[in-house]
Amino acid sequence: KPLLASLAREGWFTQMGEPAATKCLALLLRTEPRLQQATVSWLSSLTGVNLASVHHFEPELVQDDRARPDLVGLDSDGRPVVVVEAKFGAALTPEQLSSYLRYQQARLGDSPGALVVLVPEARLAHAQLVAHAAVEKAQWAPAGVGVTSWDAWLDTWDAEVDATASEDFLLRSDLNQLRGLIRAMDGLLGTPYAPNPEAPWRTWEADLSALVLEFTRIVNEAEGYTARDLPAQSQEPAFSPARYVLVTRRSPSDIFFRVGVSHERADQGKTPIWARLAGVHAGPIIGALHATFPHGEEDAHGQFWVPLDVPETVGSERVHFMTEQLLARMSIVRALY
Repeated sequence: KPLLASLAREGWFTQMGEPAATKCLALLLRTEPRLQQATVSWLSSLTGVNLASVHHFEPELVQDDRARPDLVGLDSDGRPVVVVEAKFGAALTPEQLSSYLRYQQARLGDSPGALVVLVPEARLAHAQLVAHAAVEKAQWAPAGVGVTSWDAWLDTWDAEVDATASEDFLLRSDLNQLRGLIRAMDGLLGTPYAPNPEAPWRTWEADLSALVLEFTRIVNEAEGYTARDLPAQSQEPAFSPARYVLVTRRSPSDIFFRVGVSHERADQGKTPIWARLAGVHAGPIIGALHATFPHGEEDAHGQFWVPLDVPETVGSERVHFMTEQLLARMSIVRALY
C-alpha cells in the first residue's frame, strides 16, 4: 500500500487526514501548472461557471468572519472566483457554505463565482442537498454549485497526466500516494444515515447496526464492563443489535438500557436508534421519563423508548457524538432513580 494509505489507518492520524489531503491538493496545484489548468477546466464544466480567470489556488484563506474554506481559486486581483470545501467525516452545513458564498458575493459583485463541495462517494447525495440549501440561504444568483468526489478529482488529474504521456515518475508517485490516502480515509467512514431523505432507511441498516455495536462498546468500556460482564441478549428481529449498557446498579437486579435499531420506528421515518428501558424498571418512574424525554415513547408492554439522534457526520466524529449522547441519557436516567 502507498505509505500515506498506511499512515491514514493509524488512529492518531484520523483527525489529520482531512487537512493533509487538502494540503496535498494545494501543493500539487501550486507546483504543477498542467494540473491547475485541467482542474480549472473541469470545475468550469462541473459548476457551469467560466473559471478561466483563476490565477492560483490558496489553502485555508481566512475570511472576514474568521471562517477558512479549504481551497480558494483567486484571480489576478485576489478575488475568490471559486471556493472548494473538502470533507471526509466532518459535519457539512448550509450555514458554513453560505458564509463562503456571502464572502464571494461581497468581492465579486455581479461577476459569477462558484462553490465546489468535495466529499467521499458515500456523502454525495447529502452534500448536494446541503450545497443547494446554502445557495438558497445566500440568495446569490450568479453562484454556480458543484458537488463531486475525491476519486473524481483524482481521475481528472490522472487523465491529464495520461494525456500528456508524462514520464514524470515523481508526479505519478505523488498522485498514487494521494489516491491511497483518500481511499484509506474513505474506508474509515461509514455511510451517513439517510443522506437522501426519500431513500428507504434499510439501505443503511448494516451501517447503523455497526454504529450501535461500536459506540455501545465504547460506553461499556468507559463504565468498566466488557461483553462478558453483561447479561445475555435475546434475539429480536425488529430491534437489533440491541446491546445492553448498564444504567445503574440496583438491588435486586441491575437496570440496563438496551440499545439498537428499532425497525418499527425507522419505518415510520423516526430516528432509527433507540435505548429501551424494560417495563419493570420504567414503571416506577414512567411519569418522570415522559417529562424528561418528551420525544420518548411508552409501548404496550410498559417499556420506555428513548430516541438517540443520528448525526450527519460520519466516521470517528459520529461515533463520538453517539457515545456522548448515550452517556448523557444514562446519566439523566440514573438521576431519576
